[in-house]
Amino acid sequence: MLDIQVKILLYSHLEKGILVNFRIKSQSASLGATYVHDQRNAPHCKVTSKPIRSAYTSAGREVMNKMNWKRVFLGGLVAGIVFIFLGFASYYIYLGDAWKSVMEKLGYPLSESVGMYIYSIVGCFVVGILGVWLYAAIRPRYGAGPGTAVLAGFVFWILSGLLPYISFSTLGMFPVRLLIIDCLMALVIMIVATLLGAWVYREESEQGG
Repeated sequence: MLDIQVKILLYSHLEKGILVNFRIKSQSASLGATYVHDQRNAPHCKVTSKPIRSAYTSAGREVMNKMNWKRVFLGGLVAGIVFIFLGFASYYIYLGDAWKSVMEKLGYPLSESVGMYIYSIVGCFVVGILGVWLYAAIRPRYGAGPGTAVLAGFVFWILSGLLPYISFSTLGMFPVRLLIIDCLMALVIMIVATLLGAWVYREESEQGG
């Protein structure tokens, strides 16, 4: 966005000359110039430039500086525990048998191992931390509260859940009904986990109160 200012002065007294002054401002710089035409002297022009610190850059840096990273990780751990509990519960109640049956028909039977459990647990904590981080990042704009937490969980679900499931559906290898159920269950888990993780999060200025 540019802010352009142009100022023209006519020296009517004895028709001595013309002065043109203009200034152009943007988010990153300011450019100004003055042109003088005087009958008594040769025309001359003076150009000045000055960098301006972007408001958007400083605002973004301010938000990142104010973010309470200890609370981000603490809330992320809480969200990760919720992911583990609800994720494993949904897997063993319904999704586990359904996915095992599908993978066996495809010739890739699922085998549970220690490595698989470690990968799942670590992944749950990583996703939980990222969900709370997203909440903390949009909190200054949308305000603290469950509404912002639900929004953060929903957006994160679109990126990490909905879009991958849409990609899986285009392969034609997996039942669409199973993908839809798994995707919706992931949405519920994501929102609940982000809500509880966001409940733990506080800005540094709020911890004293």
